[in-house]
Amino acid sequence: MEPPSESLERFLAECGLCQRGELRRCRGRVRRLVHDLPAFDSVWIDALLQARVLTGYQARVLSSSDPTRLRVGPCVLVDRLGSGRWSETCVAELIGSGGERRVLKRLVVPSDILESVTSRLAELVEAAGTVDHPGIVAPAFVERQGRELIVGSRYVDGPSLRELLVRRGRFPAEVVQEIGAGLVEALSELEAAGLVHGGLMPGNVRLSSNGQAVAVDAGVAGALEPTLVVDGTRPADRYDGIAPEIAADSGAADSRSDMYALGCLLFELLAGRPPFPVADAVMKLNAHQASRVADVREWAPDVPAGLAERVHRLCAVSQADRPDSWREARDGWRTARARKTRHSKTFLRQMRSAAPVVHVAGRRDASRVLRVVGGTVLAFGLAVFVWVSQQWSTRDRPPGVVAAAWAAVAPAEDLEKGAVVPELAGIDRGVWPERSKDGTVRLLGSDAWSGVRLENSESLVVIGVTDLDGSRPRIVIEAGRPLELHAARVELHGLDIRGPAGEPWVIVQGGVLRVRDCRFVGDADQQASGTSTGVELVDGAEQSGVYVEWQRVVVTGLSTGLRIRASRAEVVGEDVLQVGGETWLDWQQPQAISGNSLRVVLRHCTLRQTRRLLKYGGGRVRIDTEACVLAIPSGEVLCESSVASTGLVAIRGRATLLTPGTVVTRGQGDVEGLVAAVPTFGGPGSVDPRDSELSRLPAGVPGVDGIRPGIRAMSAR
Repeated sequence: MEPPSESLERFLAECGLCQRGELRRCRGRVRRLVHDLPAFDSVWIDALLQARVLTGYQARVLSSSDPTRLRVGPCVLVDRLGSGRWSETCVAELIGSGGERRVLKRLVVPSDILESVTSRLAELVEAAGTVDHPGIVAPAFVERQGRELIVGSRYVDGPSLRELLVRRGRFPAEVVQEIGAGLVEALSELEAAGLVHGGLMPGNVRLSSNGQAVAVDAGVAGALEPTLVVDGTRPADRYDGIAPEIAADSGAADSRSDMYALGCLLFELLAGRPPFPVADAVMKLNAHQASRVADVREWAPDVPAGLAERVHRLCAVSQADRPDSWREARDGWRTARARKTRHSKTFLRQMRSAAPVVHVAGRRDASRVLRVVGGTVLAFGLAVFVWVSQQWSTRDRPPGVVAAAWAAVAPAEDLEKGAVVPELAGIDRGVWPERSKDGTVRLLGSDAWSGVRLENSESLVVIGVTDLDGSRPRIVIEAGRPLELHAARVELHGLDIRGPAGEPWVIVQGGVLRVRDCRFVGDADQQASGTSTGVELVDGAEQSGVYVEWQRVVVTGLSTGLRIRASRAEVVGEDVLQVGGETWLDWQQPQAISGNSLRVVLRHCTLRQTRRLLKYGGGRVRIDTEACVLAIPSGEVLCESSVASTGLVAIRGRATLLTPGTVVTRGQGDVEGLVAAVPTFGGPGSVDPRDSELSRLPAGVPGVDGIRPGIRAMSAR
C-alpha cells in the first residue's frame, strides 16, 4: 500500500495537523477504502477525515487545487464560518498553541479601493485597542498577504443569534432583556472609543457559553463600505436593521443608526420575525423609511411593557426620538450584575441539550447502584420484547405499512445520507446524495427519486442537473412519504415532481421558498379528487410571515398548485402555468388574528380552465398582475373566501385578460385594469407551455397593445 506523498506528509506536519504516528494508525482505514486500488493522497485525506484528525473543511481544502490556502501565517484554518461580498471568514488555530483559536477574515478587495480599505482597517485596529469589554469583538490585527487582506480577531465559542432563531423561533422576554442590557453596555464602551459597530444583525451577535451576548466584527462593515451599498445579490436580511436616515441618503453609520439596528434585532428576537419581512432589499429599505416599526406586543403579547417600550424607542424613525447616547440608553437597561446572564445561560444550555439535564447526587450507595442496574436490565428486556413483537407483527403487513413505521422512527440524518427505506429497496430509485455543507443537494438527470425528509438550520437547495439528452431528474412521491424540507430558506430548481392523489407532494417548513424551472404533473384522477397539492408551505416561526417565488413553473393535473399556511405572505409568480385544477393558491391562516395579509404579484402567468386564482379565509389581499391570462371558467369566482363576507381584496391589473362572466370576489373588492376577453391558445392544455401561448391577441381590446399576455414558453421550458 502506497504511503501518502512526501509533500502531503510534510504539509500536514508543518500545519500541526498530523504526525507520522497518526498516519500509521490510519493505514487500516486506507486499506478498507482502496481494496486493491492505489492509495492516492485523496484516500489518505478521506481516512484522516473519518478518524477525525481533519475537519470536513480542511479535507476539502487539502483536496482542492490550492491546499496551501489552509495555512495563513502562523495559523491553520479549522472551519468556515461564512462569507461576504469580498470575504471568507474562518476559525483558525495557532499552530503549536495546543488549540488556541482566533477568527480570520480573508478579504480580496478590488485594487482601486485596496489602499483606502487597508488604511481604514488599520485605523480601526488602533482605535479598537482601547476597547476592553467581553461583549465586543473588534479586529485585533490586519495584515496584507499578496492580493489578500487578513483581519484577525478574538474567537467566541457560541452560536449566533441567527442560528438560534432558526432553531427555536422567538426568544423568551427575560433572555432578550439580558441580551439587550449586555449589548447596550458593550456598545457604550465602543462609543467611548469613538467607534460605531455598523453591522448589528442576528448573524453578527454570538451567545458565548457563559450567556454573554457578543457583537462581533465591530467596525468592519464601515471600514469596507463607509456608506450604504444596496446589492441585490446579498441576502435581504442584511438590510433588516438599516436606519431610515441611512436608507434615505446612503449615509454613514453612527451611534444613532446602531441604536435603530439594535432595536430591530431585539424586535426580531422577541417576535420571531424581522420588523418588515419582505425578501427584496429595495422594498425593505422603503419600508424602513415609510413606516414605523410596530410595537412588538402586537406580535408577542407576553413581552413586558418596559422591555417593549425600550425596544420601541430604539426603533424610532426620527433620530431625535432615540436616546442621545449609548450611555443614556444604558441607564434604562441596567440590571443586577449578579443576574446579568442567568437566563441566557440556561437558555443556551437547553438549546445545546437534546434532553433535559439530569442532576445526579454525589452520594452513591450500594442499594442505589443495584436499583440503577436492575432498572437498566429491565428496560433492556422490555426493548427486546417489543422489538421481537414488532418483527412478528409486521411479517404479514403490506410493505407500505412497514415503510411508514420505519420512516417515522428513522433519523432525518440517515435519510439525508442516502438511506433507503425497506419499501423502496426493490424499486429502481436513486439514493439521495449527501447534501453539501451549505445545504445544496444535486440530483442527476434521468434518475427517479423518492420522497425524503431534509433539515438544515439556514437553507436547503435541491437542484436537478439535466442530462445531455435533456432528461431531468424526477421526484416520484409515494403515499405517506412526501418530500419534506425544513429550513429558513428552501429552493427547488429544475425538477419534475409527480405524486399521489389526496395529499401534498412537497411540504416546506420555513420562511422563504423559491421554485424555479419545475413541473408538477398529475393525472385526471388526481385532479378530479380535489385534494392533490403540489407544494404546501408552513410558516416555520409562528406569525413571522413567508415569502414565495415561483418562476417558470408548470402545474397540470393537480387540484391545488400552492398552499400557504401563514398569517402573512408575499407571493411572486413569473411565467407560471396551471392547467386545470381547483385553485392555484390556497391561503390558510393558522390563527384568526388581526392583520392577516397576502400580497401577490404575477407577471406573464396563465391559468387555463383552473376554477379560481385564490382561495382564502379572510384578511387583506392585494393582487397585482401584469400581462397575465386568467382563463377560468365563466361564472366561477376568481378570489373566493371560505368565510362568507369576510376579507378585502384589491386587484390591480395591467394588460391582463379575464374570462367574461367571471366573478372577481363575493366579498369586499376593489378591481382595476382587468380586461374581459376570451383568449385563443396555440394548442390543447398540456405540460408543454408552448400549447398555452396565445395564438393571437384579442382584437380591439384596450390595454394589451404591444404586450403579449400569458406565459412565455421559451423562458418557461
